[in-house]
Amino acid sequence: MIKPTDKSSSPINFQDQLFDIRATEVTEDQNKAYDQMLKHFPVVKNKDANSYMFFKHRDVKRILENDRIFSAQASKHLFVPHGLDEPDHSKYRRAIGKAFTNEKMLPLLAKYEQIAVELLKEAKNTPSVFDAARFAFYFTARVELALLNWDLSLDKILIDWTLNNLRATLHDDKKQNIANANEWNHLIYTQLNARRAQNAQAINQTSDLTDDLLNIQIDGKPMPDAEISSLIRNLNMGLVSSMACNITNCIHFLATHPDIQQQIRNELSLLDEALDEITRLHGSLVQSKRVATEDVEFNGIHIKKGQFVHVNWCSANRDGDVFDNPDQFQWGRDHSEHLMYGYGTHECMGIQLARIQLKIAMYELFKQTDSFTLSSLHTPEKLVFPANGYRALIIELK
Repeated sequence: MIKPTDKSSSPINFQDQLFDIRATEVTEDQNKAYDQMLKHFPVVKNKDANSYMFFKHRDVKRILENDRIFSAQASKHLFVPHGLDEPDHSKYRRAIGKAFTNEKMLPLLAKYEQIAVELLKEAKNTPSVFDAARFAFYFTARVELALLNWDLSLDKILIDWTLNNLRATLHDDKKQNIANANEWNHLIYTQLNARRAQNAQAINQTSDLTDDLLNIQIDGKPMPDAEISSLIRNLNMGLVSSMACNITNCIHFLATHPDIQQQIRNELSLLDEALDEITRLHGSLVQSKRVATEDVEFNGIHIKKGQFVHVNWCSANRDGDVFDNPDQFQWGRDHSEHLMYGYGTHECMGIQLARIQLKIAMYELFKQTDSFTLSSLHTPEKLVFPANGYRALIIELK
């Protein structure tokens, strides 16, 4: 429990200037910027002057452990289930979790492998211009569509929407954010209504995730379409936006660290450990937001009711108090404190699916190639806040 005078965590330090997470000097090298903040200013007031950013691992955990004081209902928009507090969060999570059991997910793995193989087969026809970012986004989009059992031809629509949404968030374009939300709802409602029509005519004979979502009962009533749309948008953030960044970060790291790449090629059983370590070093999702439900003193600062607090996942996973030599890749590291998939009751529901998705993409890349390196003719293009990955990453396949 956080107490009114709790000062047991990191000492407070503020810059003279308010912190702007969208500033060029931050986004041009996010890891470097967050490392510097972690070292010198572990807590800062954000540019809006009405919210704080926490960079240290232990502060991030303590905030997320206290959702009575730091509520997950920090957005005016629906965010199911992660934007719900107790008891609603657990109620929705239990109901939704029935659609994500191993029994339902495992039969889909062969389809995910097929998606990766087909995309890599296309790439091998032009190995000198293989865009790893294109591979990552099309792979993750098609995985999400396969999971929902929707037409894979929707992949470009899904990717374009995801990138437009990231761009609007980066530029804090509220008008475009509203337009994106309306576009998303139109897409999802169209698919849900089409499925209802199919089911009414007994066209769709097999139950899948879309059917499961349509059949979920909360307090004896079906989930409204707005809540299903929010849930699928949340799924998209994890399976497409974040996971595409994870894939590009892993490919970039291994393309620039041929010794580690070769170690994995010599012993593919090392792949899981390597992916955990690379995603710790290079997080794909920058932050999450909470809102104070009451006036509270935390870490030596007075946070007023209604003020927002942001936890920085990237810096937390590079905290030297938790990870020795935090900016270096190390075999044999303990990843039990790795926060890439969230923490506590709001930990990612699809964590196992996400891990498998990442492993399939990277395993097939290793299996289909002898090596891969960065192209000397192309400069990688970064994806920045709220993401951390690549929008273009040309590699040479051998």
